[in-house]
Amino acid sequence: MLRLMPRSAVLLFLASLLFTGSLAIEQGWGVSVDAQQRPATPGVAPLSLPAPEELVAQDADMPAARTFTVVGEGTVRIMPDIARTTIGVEAFGPAVGVAAAETASVMRLVLAAIMDQGVAERDIQTAWFSVWSEGNRVSDDGAPRSPIYRVSNTVMVTIRDLDRVSAVLDAAISAGANEVFGVNFAVGDPMALEAQATEQAIARANEKAQNLAALHGLEVGPVVSVSEIIGTGGGYYDSIVQRFEAPQGTGGAGMMPAVPGELSITKRIEVTYLVR
Repeated sequence: MLRLMPRSAVLLFLASLLFTGSLAIEQGWGVSVDAQQRPATPGVAPLSLPAPEELVAQDADMPAARTFTVVGEGTVRIMPDIARTTIGVEAFGPAVGVAAAETASVMRLVLAAIMDQGVAERDIQTAWFSVWSEGNRVSDDGAPRSPIYRVSNTVMVTIRDLDRVSAVLDAAISAGANEVFGVNFAVGDPMALEAQATEQAIARANEKAQNLAALHGLEVGPVVSVSEIIGTGGGYYDSIVQRFEAPQGTGGAGMMPAVPGELSITKRIEVTYLVR
């Protein structure tokens, strides 16, 4: 039929088809169906979500969970098995090189004396090295004096045989050490002891929870949370002997025997329970 139509008529016919299609798209004449208007699948109920205000109303109607919190504390007392001390050498001189050379010479003797007492090299570690001068010095008549330089070198020593603590200190001082910064008695591996203290703390918390619940006619429910209280008195304590300074040039210190005493490891645990 189109073959019998003039060419201009055919072009006019095609143009009208294109115009009609674009108009249908603009006016939404398509056959798309809104999701709410589509027929439901047989046997499947349409999904209906509650409005936000309905959810708020439902939450308000639900009773809030009741909880209570207790703190349990556990302490383990033990004997220490290691000691730590800081041993130093300090020398003075009119020049830095003079003071440093003397400090180094004496420290070599001190280290040898410490290791002669059975302390392993791995248990000796440099803890401090310093150089400073005492400037602005004047004589009694007000005349300026040359500065004095001070060089200090200290090492941290771990002593694993507690029967040798006094001997190690005496040997170090006899070799020329003139500073001892404390003796700390400790436990080399406290993890097992910390676990025991934690078990005690949790058992104590459970006991307290049962007692409190019984006083109020309640029943203890499941545990909601458990946390360790840190920095409020619990933890690990060293026993400490304060600093001792030996005069330069003395022989053996003749120190009294070191007494390790007893240490304690304390854990505090906070536990929250549901109430039935």
